[in-house]
Amino acid sequence: MKVFIKTICLASLLAVSLQAKADEDLVAAQKFYEEYLQAGYTYDAAIVEMYTENALSHIKTFTADGKISDKIMTGDEIRKALKLYVENGAKDKIKIVYENAAYSLDASGVKVMAQVNYHHLCYKDNDYWALLARDKSGSYKVKEEFLKIPEKSLCEAK
Repeated sequence: MKVFIKTICLASLLAVSLQAKADEDLVAAQKFYEEYLQAGYTYDAAIVEMYTENALSHIKTFTADGKISDKIMTGDEIRKALKLYVENGAKDKIKIVYENAAYSLDASGVKVMAQVNYHHLCYKDNDYWALLARDKSGSYKVKEEFLKIPEKSLCEAK
């Protein structure tokens, strides 16, 4: 009976410890993601380094007549696109706002789901998600993301 009680106590302590670790991971991921968003909102060059070396961006574009195309960008392509965004975003009046972010633990890290409002395109993406993972130094970075955007601005259509 004593062995059984000790086993239950150890299992309970382990469960509490694992939950505390999960909570710490979610808080750290959320803090990173808020910094990531701030870098994007201010066209800060730091955003370029907030992706892992082997990051992937799954991009689904659609046309007004319903044609859909898929593209996958790799880490180098993402960094190149982000450098252009940093250089030209303010001048081109690109405004992207992330709303209603929800965080959950995933086998590969922390998954963030959010609505993304592309004001300059007059479009809101409700399918956006990002996977945040720790790099070799233990810091969170964007490992993978999925976004859906119109091929051309929908502002003229409204």
